[in-house]
Amino acid sequence: MGRFNPRGRSYEQRVSEVNRIYDEHVKSGLSNREIWRRYIHPQLGICERAFYKMLKASGKIGRNADGESTLHK
Repeated sequence: MGRFNPRGRSYEQRVSEVNRIYDEHVKSGLSNREIWRRYIHPQLGICERAFYKMLKASGKIGRNADGESTLHK
C-alpha cells in the first residue's frame, strides 16, 4: 500500500485555511500546539500531525503555466 498523497483542490483549500489561521495567531506569541488546539482543531477537526503537514505543504503550492494552482511533490 502506498502513502496517501492528497493533491486535490479541497486539500489545497484546507492548507490555505490552516495557514491563514496560523498567520493570524502566530504573532500573538502562542505556541504551534496552542494555535492548533484553540483555533485549528475546533474549526477543521484535523489532528496535530496533519496540521504540521499542512504548514509544511504550504511551501509546495505553486502555479503552473496556465495560472492554475498546483501542489508539488
